[in-house]
Amino acid sequence: WQRMLYEGKFTSIEDLSAAEKINPSYVSRVLRLAFLSPKVVQTILDGSHPAWLTMRDLMQPFSLDWQQQEKKFLYELKDSTSRVTSKSGF
Repeated sequence: WQRMLYEGKFTSIEDLSAAEKINPSYVSRVLRLAFLSPKVVQTILDGSHPAWLTMRDLMQPFSLDWQQQEKKFLYELKDSTSRVTSKSGF
């Protein structure tokens, strides 16, 4: 989707979502994932992300600053559990 927008196939998320018959809000949330820190992406791909981190967390608005993303997604604790890694397959 990002490439289609970049190349001008669609001029807006609304145009893209209409063509794909998908909610524009969903398209926006998915497109945002393209701006994740490489460290966050690699940690997820390695399966060594914190056990509490879910796709739902990643679909919420987040800063474009990579250091802030890493703090939020890799180091902040969601509850009283320690930083446990997950092999759950994202």
